[in-house]
Formats: sequence, C-alpha cells, structure tokens
Amino acid sequence: MDKIPIFIVNLKKDSERKKHMQQLCKQHSLDYQFIDAICGKDLDDNELKKIYDKKRTLSELGRELSAGEIGCTLSHKEIYRTMIRKNIEQAVIFEDDITFNHRIHDAISTIADFPDDWECVLLHYHRNNPFAKFYCISPYNRITVGKNLKIVRFTDLMHSTGAYIINLAGARKLLSALEQGVYKPADHYTGDENEINLYGLHPRLVETDTMIHLQSEILIGRNIARRNAPGLAGKSKKTKSKMDIFRQLLKKIGLHELFRKINLKRAEIAYFLKNIKHCLIKPKKYT
Repeated sequence: MDKIPIFIVNLKKDSERKKHMQQLCKQHSLDYQFIDAICGKDLDDNELKKIYDKKRTLSELGRELSAGEIGCTLSHKEIYRTMIRKNIEQAVIFEDDITFNHRIHDAISTIADFPDDWECVLLHYHRNNPFAKFYCISPYNRITVGKNLKIVRFTDLMHSTGAYIINLAGARKLLSALEQGVYKPADHYTGDENEINLYGLHPRLVETDTMIHLQSEILIGRNIARRNAPGLAGKSKKTKSKMDIFRQLLKKIGLHELFRKINLKRAEIAYFLKNIKHCLIKPKKYT
C-alpha cells in the first residue's frame, strides 16, 4: 500500500521538526524520505532575479513574497523536477508542521479510486478567508472513495502545501508554471484549479500542528510582507492609531469581546454570501 514515495520538505536547521515527522511516520508505519528545503534567505539578488517575478507578484498579490515563501515554492518545485526526472507516477508530499492519525493510510490506499482526470488531491487545506468556519465544497462531483471519505471539488481557493498527493501530469504542469517565474506562494499553485486539476479529500485528514506552525519562518515572513504591502504603508500608522484608541475604549466599557464576535460573524456571513452562488454552479470539466 505504501509503495508510493512520500517526500517530506524540511530545512536542515529544523532538527526538531525533522524529529517530529520521523516519530509521526514511524508511529503510522510510513516509509518516507526527507527533501532538503531551500532557504529563501540564502538566495542572492542575482538568483532571485532569475526565478522571482516581483512585478507580477505586486500586481496580482498586492505585496512582495517573503524569502521564506520563495524558498518553500522552490523546494516543492525541486520535488516536481525529481518526479519528472525519475518518472515517478505519483507521490505524497508533506511539510514538517503537520499531524495526522491512522486514517492517512485511507488516503494513500484510495488513490486507485481517484477520478481519471485528477492531478492533485489535497489532504490538508484551509480557506482563503480564515474567518469562515466552513469549507466551500461543491455539491457536484463528489465521489465516495472509502468509509466516510469523499473526493470533492472546491468552489474557492483552498491553500495548502501541508499535505497533498500529486501525479506526474500535475508535476509537469506546476513545473512548467514555475519555470516562467515564481510570482505567488506554493500553496497558491496547488490550491488553484486554474493551475492544476484539483480535488480534495473530505473530511480533511491532515491537520496543522499549531505549536510548530506558529513558529514558522514562512508564516512570520508572510505576515511582515502583508503589513508592508504597497497601499497600506502610507496610512498604516494613522489607521493603527485610530484602531488602538477604539479598542482601548471598547475594553474600558466592556464591549471589546462583543465587537470582536460581531466582526467575525459579519466576515463569515459575507464569505458565505460571496461563495454560495459558486456552490450552485457546476464546476467546469477538467481537460
């Protein structure tokens, strides 16, 4: 069952994460191999100019990519290149900040039942909008592949490179896209059906190890890049000052938590209304 290669992306310096994944895979009897991740901070300006399309990133994301995001994307790119070079038909790819239980075997054992047109199946995914408590999953094209396990299509971008299964056709597609210049994070490639024939396993079988993830250099770098995004820098101090005053006032009168809950609920409803129409539209057929 576990003949399919499992690649785990790990920076050499992250020895604790490596131990975490070794213990996790041993616990669930998985054969695996570590892939040395590329540290974005080690790339010099000349290398970045060759691989990073900064202009397109600013145009489409509204911010720059962090060094960690670039390194992560290049690390996954190397796995795709390896698959093509060695003619690996299918592979499971893990990052080192995840956790899973025995059902990971269900995911691997059901590959033969995946749709004929699949190229990438996400085992871990999260919403584009973090405030929504549900996943936008299409009511169409649901295929039962195991006990309480379905293959589904998404109606929104579902970001994650935490855990996914990819085949050779998908690897070729993503490598071709990345060879044209990196302009978005790796999870924006794997989570976008415009880039690849994308499915997901539902319910989600892999979770983020929160304690490890919160220390992620990629997460920290991404948050810094967002704060420094063009268009925000000019008014960020003024806006932050006003919001801080408003929050302090709410805390004094005991309404801070209530307003927080109202804002979260408002964001969740807006997300639902935005995406419900997409749920009613039958997804386009993959080529």
